Amino acid sequence: MLLVSGPDLLVESLSAQTRVRTVQLPDRMRQSLAEHREIVAAVRAGDPDRAEVAVRTHLTNVKESLRRSLQSR
Repeated sequence: MLLVSGPDLLVESLSAQTRVRTVQLPDRMRQSLAEHREIVAAVRAGDPDRAEVAVRTHLTNVKESLRRSLQSR
């Protein structure tokens, strides 16, 4: 069991809320799955540059999806 408190608890709570919100967006789950597969493929291939690009792309896409979702409220 992981015990989290203080600022770490806040970060974990916000991370969980972000995951819940973004997977409910249209096509975000499908897109995230494809992005995660690319990350795994890059790691398996031993290509850190490709993996970094894949992770950065995924995080940018999540951030943009969340931003659009919040703006449309």
